[in-house]
Amino acid sequence: NSGDRFQVQLNGSNAGSALACGGSLDVNPTPGQAYAITEVAAGTTDFTNYTSSLGAGCSGTLSFGGTAACTITNMLKAAPKVTVTKSCPNGPAAAGDRFQIKNNGTDVGAALACGGSLDVTVTAGQAYALTEGAAGTTDLSNYTSSSSGDCSGTLAHFGDTAACTITNTLKTAAKVTVTKTCPNGPAN
Repeated sequence: NSGDRFQVQLNGSNAGSALACGGSLDVNPTPGQAYAITEVAAGTTDFTNYTSSLGAGCSGTLSFGGTAACTITNMLKAAPKVTVTKSCPNGPAAAGDRFQIKNNGTDVGAALACGGSLDVTVTAGQAYALTEGAAGTTDLSNYTSSSSGDCSGTLAHFGDTAACTITNTLKTAAKVTVTKTCPNGPAN
């Protein structure tokens, strides 16, 4: 979020103002005593969205005149995603049948053939609903449809993942039952 800030701490106490990404500040540890520089969340920061690491200069001991450089790195995790798998247990009605995945009613990615899959990026903290529409030669009335897994919901943080399977089971082939009657019997 644009409001994410990171409060630097020296030995557990706040040092200076909270930093935005790319910011810096100078801290003054007590000469001759061990120091540790860490951080806590400030502003809109949720550390679940990041992986964090501290550089070598973030702890140690300095004497008067000594200097060190501390880099605190917060790597934003990948955007949340849902992997959608298309299942057709009885195969497709036609070789050109495709299924267009939709997120909250909007097409996403290329239409899937039976057995295909697609990663759908969703917005952290916002509801999503994954459905499908007909594409290619598909007539959805040839199938019964169901979905399982996390085809709707909310992924709260960057790095979160979910799986959704949309199943289209081909209905039995159309059939006409022919009954032969001969009210006066056969000729032979």
